[in-house]
Amino acid sequence: MEKHPLLITVFQLSYILIKFAIKHYQPNELYASQWIEMIMEQAMYPINDVNILADATLTSLMFNNKKILETRIKKETISRLVKALFSKERH
Repeated sequence: MEKHPLLITVFQLSYILIKFAIKHYQPNELYASQWIEMIMEQAMYPINDVNILADATLTSLMFNNKKILETRIKKETISRLVKALFSKERH
């Protein structure tokens, strides 16, 4: 798959914008948490080793937010995350 620098930049800037929009403002955190599964997927399995900054946004979204952790993250996602952490191909 070919890398497109402009598209990568758009994704990175989008995640930076989301990260700052949710920072310390719970209504925005709760709104953004509806896409937490997609953000986790992009953070755990980057395509062509391109960092679109999904991991930093995910960390910011989940940091010190028990409600999101308890209500938005599925058990299957936690299992995949644990398997990814213990796999030989770490991301």
